[in-house]
Amino acid sequence: MNRELGPRTLGDIISETFNLYGKGLWTFVAIVIIPEVILFVFSAIIFIPLIFVSGIDDGIVTSPFFFGWEYELGVGIGLVIFLGLLLFIISIIVSALIQGALIHAVSEQTVRQTSNFGQSYGAAWRRIGNLIGAYLLVGIAVVLMAVLIIGIPFAIYFGVRWCFILQAILIEGAGITESLSRSSNLVEANWWRVFGIMLVIGLIVWAITFALSFIPVIGAIIGAVVATPIMAAAQTLLYYDLRHRKGGYTVETLATELGV
Repeated sequence: MNRELGPRTLGDIISETFNLYGKGLWTFVAIVIIPEVILFVFSAIIFIPLIFVSGIDDGIVTSPFFFGWEYELGVGIGLVIFLGLLLFIISIIVSALIQGALIHAVSEQTVRQTSNFGQSYGAAWRRIGNLIGAYLLVGIAVVLMAVLIIGIPFAIYFGVRWCFILQAILIEGAGITESLSRSSNLVEANWWRVFGIMLVIGLIVWAITFALSFIPVIGAIIGAVVATPIMAAAQTLLYYDLRHRKGGYTVETLATELGV
């Protein structure tokens, strides 16, 4: 059990990523596809009311609940805003859960050579508040920095420094602000290395997604389902590597942190 989780080269990370992915394929796919399908169905359902509110189509009344152009326009705009906001909130929750569950599944696969869908989502759910908070905090901060062209270098810099906030929350039990400082500490003196490795992994993921996008109708969905676990696995393996370089990190320590 006392197996070191580093150091790792880029080649090691890529090789082990696909090794873990192959062994835990169905768990990883289920973690991504099940909530994504639920989200897709829910998105379709919550926008159905718009069909009945949009009473004017090129001057022709099509809604059975038509109460007048001004009323219908106002209600339609209101519904679009409300349902769009609702869908955004649900998407954030789903995204945080997926990422948290994938990190746990990768870690469990590393420790036990197997992973479990229910346990992974259970672990993510127990940290859901911190996961969502950190997800939103970093996302908003990076987007605001990137809005201005002069802020793009800062967005890239801090995006890399905060790359491991979700791992810090799920594996180490860090809080929202604590996860920012923890990730920054891990990346310190390794920024260019982390940037380079994540860039290469990102290009691999993009190539896979692009190739699968040519499959008619469902290509984009398949690409997302296949590629998302690859990025999560590579990022988590790099997190292990950085922790090892900062003072040693073993499978035994990871198992203790996971409680498995």
